[in-house]
Amino acid sequence: TGFYEAALVDAQKALLVCPKYPVVHMRIGAAHEGMGDFTAAEHAYHQGLRYSQDNKKLLKALEDIKVTKYRYMGQHAMRDGNHKEAIQAFTRGVELGGVSLSWFICSRSKANLLSGDPVSALEDGERCILEFNTLIEGHEHKAEALIAMGDMPGARATVQNALRIDEAHEGLQILVMKTEEGKKHVPTPRVFVKHIFVCEQARLSEILAKWDKRLLPVHYKGILEFWKKRIEEMKTENDRSMSRTSSSSSLASNMGRDDGAISGRLSSAVLSMKRIPSAVSLKRSKSISRPGGGGTSPLGHGRQAPGLSRQGTFQVSKQGGGGSSRNLFGRVKPEANNIGRVGSVGIHNVRTPSQGGDGQEGKDYRTASSFTVVPSVSSRTSENDEESEVELDLKEMLIMNLQAILDCCHACYTLSKARNRTLFVDMAIIGWTLLHPLSGLGPVPSHAALALCLGFAFLERRKLPVFPTKLIERDQAVPWLLDATRLVDKSSHPSQWAAAHSGLAEAYKTEKRGEEVDNMLAAVRNYTASLEVYTLVTAPSRFVTVHHEIGRLFVKAGQCPKAQMHMKLAMAHLVEAKADEADFAEMSCTMADAFWREVETLDQVRQTEKIRGNTRIALQHYENALDVYRVQDYPIEFV
Repeated sequence: TGFYEAALVDAQKALLVCPKYPVVHMRIGAAHEGMGDFTAAEHAYHQGLRYSQDNKKLLKALEDIKVTKYRYMGQHAMRDGNHKEAIQAFTRGVELGGVSLSWFICSRSKANLLSGDPVSALEDGERCILEFNTLIEGHEHKAEALIAMGDMPGARATVQNALRIDEAHEGLQILVMKTEEGKKHVPTPRVFVKHIFVCEQARLSEILAKWDKRLLPVHYKGILEFWKKRIEEMKTENDRSMSRTSSSSSLASNMGRDDGAISGRLSSAVLSMKRIPSAVSLKRSKSISRPGGGGTSPLGHGRQAPGLSRQGTFQVSKQGGGGSSRNLFGRVKPEANNIGRVGSVGIHNVRTPSQGGDGQEGKDYRTASSFTVVPSVSSRTSENDEESEVELDLKEMLIMNLQAILDCCHACYTLSKARNRTLFVDMAIIGWTLLHPLSGLGPVPSHAALALCLGFAFLERRKLPVFPTKLIERDQAVPWLLDATRLVDKSSHPSQWAAAHSGLAEAYKTEKRGEEVDNMLAAVRNYTASLEVYTLVTAPSRFVTVHHEIGRLFVKAGQCPKAQMHMKLAMAHLVEAKADEADFAEMSCTMADAFWREVETLDQVRQTEKIRGNTRIALQHYENALDVYRVQDYPIEFV
């Protein structure tokens, strides 16, 4: 009858008389379960099993209570509008499986859609159709998700498939009207851009990966145009906000912006990066195939937005003259940079507000729809505080918007195995380019940081199929990386300085403009500069790799004696670099090339002995390579 409290009182009285009777414990558990106290219910069932271990009803009750628990938690969270908690509860229910699996999948799909995540809702709808094809609710949720994503043809096809199962279903008739031709709907590019802007920072990569399965080349142009428009609108809104408060110049100063200091005194600039690609690899065939280990972003977003205090209010940051206490890659002084393996440089991490660092427990500026202003938490006690509440909220909104753009750029660039890799790299380039004029403002990194980001992004773009777009000008890898080499201070940030020179060398290697020989020699100069940091003691792997690259470049430029010198250095330290047999074979081939190509420049009459000596050395190195390049393992290299 639903009178659980009265049932509990009666069952507890019975327990005093028959403490070992399993039916009493089962009644107590059922009463607690009906009241929503699932912990007490489980305890009661376990107590009953102590006296009747094989009681089938108690065993089934223990199995069913988990389903009931997550169903109850999810429904109450949905009723309260807490979609995030509902999704978590339904996910636990999905993990349980069983007869309620379809209900949990459909419920999670609905919760995802209401939370503004149509792509996850679509995944659940498709899963429900796959596992429970005749269940109309699965088709409904899939169609609703497709409508929310702007895919009206897909939604119409889904509804038509469902009508074959049940023509009279009322919900399907409503969806038919929603998907009629001529109905206004939000286009997919707009839905995608809006979604990644408002989703939580921790889920950005996951959401992008899900969208990656749905986006098509036909969407590229619209996405890039709306992406650029959205960022420009944010910048315009911020400019207007600062103009209304008549404090645009003081705000830029208070937030740590000092263009003169940034360009001339980089030791006090903000350049926050998780990893900066070294742009070199031990592999001959993929010598610099994927800077930073396959698209790892040079721009880190894992840090607290500068200017936010521990209580969440904006604090004016004073940028002094020398700025020696601050550092290139963040306002918080990092630990010593670690030279890692090939393809990475260890950079410090500083927490973001969403990571709950420095008093910002669980605070995530990205969860507010359309970037709703987050009010300040602490009270202002200073009598000299002349800034109003509105001004402070505008500053927090500015930080929030800029941080959202940076997070999206970072997530787009780091999704290295995406089907739409070109689109995501182009989005990162457009975002960083538009933020470049705001360098040093709030969370926006300095000129040097964005120059490195853009240089490596353009370098990555060279390896991808390019879709023509007017939003990105011609390839600018060389100009951006050249700026980075000039701006980054070697004494305070040697790893980033060396990475900039390595990247610039790679850019010159693959540069199509200008004379090829000149580009090769420019690459050699930059690789040589990076060796000031990549020494045999501190970075043996990079030391060997860079000498190998220089040797290859000298071979291509026809300067074989110099190539031989660098290859001897590289091959003499393979053990320290922990190189494998494939590295040894690649370097043996390069060494053989250096001696064999030199024969072409020697006098056939006067330098006969030199020709014979070079030929013997070249043959020996080719034979050494063949010891590794066995036909069954390396057929192409063997041939």
